Amino acid sequence: MIMKKLGILASALLIFALMCFASCADVGLTEGSTAATDTADSADIVVPATDTLASDLTDTDTGAVETETTVEPETTADPVHTHTWREATCTEPKVCTECGEISGDALGHKAASDAAKEASCTSEGLSEGSHCSVCGEILVVQTKIPAKGHSYKDGKCSSCGISDPDASAGGNMVWIPTNGGKKYHRKSSCSNMIDPQYVTEAYAVSQDFTPCKRCYG
Repeated sequence: MIMKKLGILASALLIFALMCFASCADVGLTEGSTAATDTADSADIVVPATDTLASDLTDTDTGAVETETTVEPETTADPVHTHTWREATCTEPKVCTECGEISGDALGHKAASDAAKEASCTSEGLSEGSHCSVCGEILVVQTKIPAKGHSYKDGKCSSCGISDPDASAGGNMVWIPTNGGKKYHRKSSCSNMIDPQYVTEAYAVSQDFTPCKRCYG
């Protein structure tokens, strides 16, 4: 009987011990989990980053704060340009010989008349023309007017009154062309001759020249 009771008591103590052990194990696991959770929570804490600008501007050796200074590039002002003017002319305006800047207009020509000259029996004449009195440029060209040549009648020239040098020899003076043609003429301007030659009529005839119908018609 006693042995039976002791067996029952031993079994009860064993069961109690096992229950205590299991309870302690649960408590340890819970505490461990809590610790792990705390560790994880602590890992989520973010430490603010250091201000890099302040660290960059702080001398790590002396602790002094450095101030950044911006150096502006030097600017050189353009030199003041002084014009070197070439004065205006009749055909060109006033202009700077250094930069080419133009000021105003050309002055224009000042026309001066060139008087006409009448042709004589032996010399050429000129038509009226003009030139610039400032620069001398010819504005209107004078054209040459051929010499008239003598027109003898009764031993004298009817234009200038000169005596016919061949009157005593019974001959007259005539104009013959030197650039083609076989007619002799009373006037050097007849037939628009160029550089005609003044010869005796006898010489003209000897060279196979015949009288011009307009001069001797």
